[in-house]
Amino acid sequence: NLLTAYIDWNLDANHNNDTITMSKFAMVTANLTYNYDFENGDQGWYDSTYTNYTYWELGYPSVAPTNAPHSGNNCWDINLTSPYFNVAYTSLFSPLFVVSNYSKVNIDFWLNIATEYAADGVYLEYSLDGGAWEVLGTINDPNATNWYNTSMFGNNVGWTGLSNGWQHCSYSFNNSLGGSSLQLRFVFRSDINIISSGVSLDDITLSGVVGLNENEFNHQISLSPNPSNNQCLIHFPSSTTSIKITDVNGRLIESISCNNVQESVITTSNYSEGFYLVKLIDQSGLVNTKKLQVVH
Repeated sequence: NLLTAYIDWNLDANHNNDTITMSKFAMVTANLTYNYDFENGDQGWYDSTYTNYTYWELGYPSVAPTNAPHSGNNCWDINLTSPYFNVAYTSLFSPLFVVSNYSKVNIDFWLNIATEYAADGVYLEYSLDGGAWEVLGTINDPNATNWYNTSMFGNNVGWTGLSNGWQHCSYSFNNSLGGSSLQLRFVFRSDINIISSGVSLDDITLSGVVGLNENEFNHQISLSPNPSNNQCLIHFPSSTTSIKITDVNGRLIESISCNNVQESVITTSNYSEGFYLVKLIDQSGLVNTKKLQVVH
């Protein structure tokens, strides 16, 4: 916003210094739990681009295969009506989320991707209390689901290639530094080669987790035997609501609902040899991940 102030004084003979103008930028803040489907305007989300011709735009995308929102009539999309350009560099900034009361923040959203594989794509950064921007997570992060798949242009990791439709991505962010505000930005970059329709973002949710004793939860979890051949007994706290088992590439292998029980047996004889991630989710949203090795 542009703010202009001026003084009118009848004894002032010099009117060249009566006016001062300055730009002020106000950030929109949002409390948790936050759910937004982008159907009612930007609500404090905004694009900032460092190159020409490629932008995050809010609306209905029309370039296949990223040519429809996940829900409703609006999503954020890289160039709604055209492919992205080469050497693109643009960021979509979120509002400031108030996270001072939360030890963990669960971040969920949907992405639709059509880019040059292992070159063009998008990654997510975060800033706590206005500090430096940091890349959130790593490829196949154990605290996440469907989190990054390759390295990409600019010595970064991110989501690249074809998602073949909308995919659900989630991350359990540990607010161990006790930050008061959290801001996100989705960064899109491309190299000098192939172009495509780009990336769409829709239906984002942030929820906070209060007062968790993570160590206590962790110490009540065991996998036996590990390594496993035929069966593995998983023991867990009574607050556990579900278990998700994925391979190291993030592909879901098995999902188990836990209702008033503290142990579950999985049949590993059907699994291929290798490592798997066992994610236990409790009723407050805490995700605790253990590594399981299967040998035959």
